[in-house]
Amino acid sequence: MAHLSAKAAQTSSEAEAEAFLGALVPLASKLIPRAAGVLARNAPALIRGTSALGRRLRRNPATRKYLTAMPVILQRTAQSLADQASSGRPVSPETAMSTMTRIAGRMFRRAPERNRAMRAVNTFDRRYRRRGRTPAGSPAGARRVRRAGGATQPSRRRRSRR
Repeated sequence: MAHLSAKAAQTSSEAEAEAFLGALVPLASKLIPRAAGVLARNAPALIRGTSALGRRLRRNPATRKYLTAMPVILQRTAQSLADQASSGRPVSPETAMSTMTRIAGRMFRRAPERNRAMRAVNTFDRRYRRRGRTPAGSPAGARRVRRAGGATQPSRRRRSRR
């Protein structure tokens, strides 16, 4: 999620940024499994809301950097919606949108909270980019494992039998 929001902040195309932000909602449901059902039912409304908020933030060069806080907003929204559903309250698309709007407004009004969220997302994005993203079955990954395995195991001499 952190990497997609960073990509959305860096793109030059509004449509591309909207695509990156729209992909965050299904990822939030995987991140918080107890909210998966609520998010799946309200996904179209949340995707529209995320895209609209992203458009507003992207249009102003001073607020474009705040797009990186979107994963935290969606994560908190998912947790809040899961709490509401578990307490027995019905969660409609309007409820989901008002919850997301309330959480985003609270985050953007309070500078320390916003900055802490942006630092956390930037840390996760940095870790993602630093990590080797080659698939486990790829030859490059296998070479690394062989080199590392060969270097760490001591070589044994064979004794000749006489």
